[in-house]
Amino acid sequence: MSIAELTQKRLSHVESCKLNGDNSHRIIANLYSDSTHFLYELLQNAQDAEATSVSFELYSDRLETSHNGRAFSFTDVESITTIGSSTKSNEPNKIGKFGAGFKSVFSITDTPHIYSGTYNFKISDYIIPETIDPLENQSDERTSVILPFDRAEIDAKTLYDSIAKRLRSIGKEELLFLSNLCRIGWKIGDEAGYVKKATDEASETRSLITLETHNKTERFELYRRGFTIENKLLECKIAFALNADGRYVSIGTNPLYVFFPTVVPTNLQFLVHAPYKTTPNRETMNFSDPQNQTITDNIIELYKSVLKDMAERKVLDVETMGLFPLSSQSGELSQKLFEASVFLFKTHPLIPTQEGGYALPSSLFSLNAELDLEFFYESQIHTLFEKTTWINEAFYKPIHLVLKRFLNSYLGVMEYKLNDILHNITEEYLVQQSNGWMGTLYDQFDKARHHVNLYLSTRLLARLEDGRQIPFKSQKEEVQVYIHPGISTGFQCLHPDATASTGAKSFLNSIGVKTPDIIDEIKEFILPVLITLSKDSDSTEKYLQGMKTLLQLYHESEPSNQTRIVELIKTSACILSVHKGESKAARSQDIYLPTEPLKRWFIGDTSITMMDGALWAVLSSSDLGTSLPFQTRPVIQTIAPHIDAIQKERLRHTPSIADRGGDDFSWEGLEYLLSTSIDKELSLIIWNFLISYLEEKKNILRGYYRWQSPSNNHEKEFDSKICVLLKQTTWLYDHDGDTYKPTELKPDALMEEYGYDSLSIDVKESLALLSFKTDAIEELEKQGYKIITPDEAEAFETFKKLQQQAIEEEEPVMWNPASPNIAAWVSDTDPDMKTDIETYEPKQKKPKDLRNQTSQSFFDDYDEEELYIPVIPKSIRKAIGEWSERYVYRYLQDFCEQNADKGYHVRWMNEEKNLGWGYDFVLMKGEKELRYIEVKGRASNTGEIEISKTQWEFAKFLYDKNEGDKYSIFIVQNAGKSYAKLIPINNPVKMWLDGNLSMLKIELSY
Repeated sequence: MSIAELTQKRLSHVESCKLNGDNSHRIIANLYSDSTHFLYELLQNAQDAEATSVSFELYSDRLETSHNGRAFSFTDVESITTIGSSTKSNEPNKIGKFGAGFKSVFSITDTPHIYSGTYNFKISDYIIPETIDPLENQSDERTSVILPFDRAEIDAKTLYDSIAKRLRSIGKEELLFLSNLCRIGWKIGDEAGYVKKATDEASETRSLITLETHNKTERFELYRRGFTIENKLLECKIAFALNADGRYVSIGTNPLYVFFPTVVPTNLQFLVHAPYKTTPNRETMNFSDPQNQTITDNIIELYKSVLKDMAERKVLDVETMGLFPLSSQSGELSQKLFEASVFLFKTHPLIPTQEGGYALPSSLFSLNAELDLEFFYESQIHTLFEKTTWINEAFYKPIHLVLKRFLNSYLGVMEYKLNDILHNITEEYLVQQSNGWMGTLYDQFDKARHHVNLYLSTRLLARLEDGRQIPFKSQKEEVQVYIHPGISTGFQCLHPDATASTGAKSFLNSIGVKTPDIIDEIKEFILPVLITLSKDSDSTEKYLQGMKTLLQLYHESEPSNQTRIVELIKTSACILSVHKGESKAARSQDIYLPTEPLKRWFIGDTSITMMDGALWAVLSSSDLGTSLPFQTRPVIQTIAPHIDAIQKERLRHTPSIADRGGDDFSWEGLEYLLSTSIDKELSLIIWNFLISYLEEKKNILRGYYRWQSPSNNHEKEFDSKICVLLKQTTWLYDHDGDTYKPTELKPDALMEEYGYDSLSIDVKESLALLSFKTDAIEELEKQGYKIITPDEAEAFETFKKLQQQAIEEEEPVMWNPASPNIAAWVSDTDPDMKTDIETYEPKQKKPKDLRNQTSQSFFDDYDEEELYIPVIPKSIRKAIGEWSERYVYRYLQDFCEQNADKGYHVRWMNEEKNLGWGYDFVLMKGEKELRYIEVKGRASNTGEIEISKTQWEFAKFLYDKNEGDKYSIFIVQNAGKSYAKLIPINNPVKMWLDGNLSMLKIELSY
């Protein structure tokens, strides 16, 4: 086909497009966002024509370009005048695959002119070729394209300026990744410029490229990788910028190249080119396209080979590492390159080391930059962590924070701090270091004291004068080393060479290491001897001599040092004392002085610790003795309230949702003391000690119980344990020398030695808690009345209220102020709870001698040992009984489950409606009856129960058959309460015969 025939063919097509409203040619011509993009298309045509040189010449009305590549063929003419039939569509390594590239020139001209070989033609209406005359002096070896600025809608001056600006900036973007073109020249009026490329092949896959322009020279190192797609050979490339010294430098952030720049950012500091399948305007691409995915995979492989090659050539230094993507990226390609970085650095020795080589992350040691890196490097500190080498020191530069983060976060290269060194440091390592090295180490400690403090007592960090290593502090966190005083000494002193620097002195001062003084002498050489000798009863004389030396040092010291000596002794268990008949070293605040009143108070009580008498003879006349906090009177101890649950209920009178405890007081040795015979001297000792506490506003006779109700917090007073003991004991003497309980004696009847009249009003008010007898009480007693306590009065009121109800139910009524009568009972908790078992400890019940009795009033001579059955109406007793049986049933069920292998089971008589059998439960094994259990429920914790004739006679029947152990009474105290408890009494008949149970009431039949 000839040009003329082609012209006719295209004319027909244009007419058809016009008739059908097809403007696709115009649309394709304006695909590009950059109005000068057509320059790239002209360059790509030259590249595809295997040209090595291209020139541009800009005039005010046109742009002329020419190249020395292959001349046009008819096929080229046909291709350039249509869309979608490019001659390069089957050549992936060619740039203009879509046949749309050249159409971009129509964005500036309506009639491009082309002169190439035997073909000279212009194109109109985008696709119509028309033969024109050749140029004057036209060369057969060059192809020329002239682009007149003849588009009506475009301002020629504006177009001229934009093209001129673009030509002046021609450089690496246009030439770097083109394999054929080596020179691009341009001329704008009298101004001319160029860029030319020189390639030095360093290896099969690496080239050194120099790009020279009219005003500068740039150098690049280019790596390439060949691969095939559909049997066609392709190449991807990575280029790094080089400075004048040949070192790799950042090229800034650039777009992805597909021969020329696209608009796809990479966020990389080097250039990447690959023959991606792009959109028609060659500005973007679809990475998910299968062909493009293959290309991306090859870029990743090229990237890996680049890293390995640089490491092999020893050019992969820290600065060069900084050019690679070592943090998570936003772009698809750059993120995959980052992931490849992580994998490659983890699995290949690529990380620069201090020694100049490369290593895997697992073998690398990195130290916190705040420490002296050179100091620790020279001492091979990394060996403590089983590491073979250090990371290169350049990683510690502030500009490489991203690299350090990459090592730490993605490769697991731990950055060790001083506390890590202290955790791993060993004695073997330390003794190999010089004294001066230890001093420099103390300099490091001074910069990070908060780390070192944790290891002062656990690591051998102190270098002694004799070369040994010990901790700075003892296990008690006491400093145990000293700065050398410069003279011979017995102290454990640090080596002078290790303490000479300013930093070492500052650190040692901060932890309390100092030059030894008199206090240190006492601490190091006197107190340890005293502690040792005090434990040896045969060394008392040596101990006393040592204490005398201590006293001498104390008296010769300045007042400030005397105070320090007292504080030192207070914290040391160095005082010779006696505990349980044996010598003991104790602290001063834990020791009673052996004064006559205290020795009398604690006579026979070996549980306390009292100063050795010989030592007291030495200390008693010394200021040191009076400065130490020895105990000069029996200690008052704060305890939990001694009152029981029933007493707490009486104090509350309100619903309780939380028992908050309270304060009670006991007096060391008092209970044992009051159980002994108390003469006048001992009575005065008790009295004087009591008064001494009361005069200090310490009311040790009053306790405080606290609880929380739904609406408020509450507190009520009660008699403390001390008060109860003193009120119940006969220990006070009257004027006639007779002894009484406080409740039996008026204050004015106390013997004069007590000095009651001279006491303050506040003390007397406190003493009133002992319930001294008053004139009114004495008068009532003369009239035959019995004075009872408030608790007894409350119980008696309850009794009177119940009396009528009890009579109606034909229940026996008996008054007993010590046993609670119950008018109402409500369960606070479910009986199906864990059972609290209390072992019954029998007490011998001796019969009373009732001979020679006189008549007594209703209340006279009440014996607390003589208990009575409380008044409990039948309805309440039944409810208590049912709760108690369920409580016991839970216990028996648990017992059977715990012994499941023995086949035990329980028969509950009342559940079977078997009443009056003499027992409530039978513990069985198969059909064999092993034990009979009668349950007795009590709403309180008093120790009396009722037992029926049937129950007692059955228990007696078993006893007579030598099977008494088969019968048990299970007493449930505090039924219905969370603090309920179970007390088993086994073989009750035997226990009664042995005197361990007593009868409250016996009814006989005859």
